[in-house]
Amino acid sequence: MALRLTGVSLAKLGETGQEPDFEALIGRAVDLLEGRVEDGADLDELRDRLLRSYRYILVDEYQDIDARQYALVSALAGRTAKEGDTRLSIMAVGDDDQNIYAFRKTSVGFIRRFTEDYHAEPVYLVENYRSTQHIISAANEIIAPAPGRMKIGSSDPDRSCATPGAVRRPLGDAR
Repeated sequence: MALRLTGVSLAKLGETGQEPDFEALIGRAVDLLEGRVEDGADLDELRDRLLRSYRYILVDEYQDIDARQYALVSALAGRTAKEGDTRLSIMAVGDDDQNIYAFRKTSVGFIRRFTEDYHAEPVYLVENYRSTQHIISAANEIIAPAPGRMKIGSSDPDRSCATPGAVRRPLGDAR
């Protein structure tokens, strides 16, 4: 998304042998979205021009975003915008039990504060239809002692596990 907003082409960079500086691209995209640009354009007009065809944002693996990516998602969503018209609808999918990129300064803290940031209602997807009961039981046993888990008390220990693909469905839905 930062590439599109800044008008940078990976193909053109490749033709010239240049490596993209993703940190700088994300920073530039955030600056554009937040109206910190050289030409003095009106913030609402600039956001409208940049995000004209977008209404929704879906962020997968939200537990693995870092501070720069958080800033970009926040700017895209218009989290600090005063008017509702300039905000995009956002849905984030993530699992606080699966944050594996701390070495790259990602933080599960961003998924923990999502409900505050966006006045959102969390939905815990805890039923697992992809793993056997043995795998679910073993995974639950291993993860149970982890402090500060978000899904505590929100699941049926006989059916749930903090694994990818966990889905909560109404009783009788056999999909």
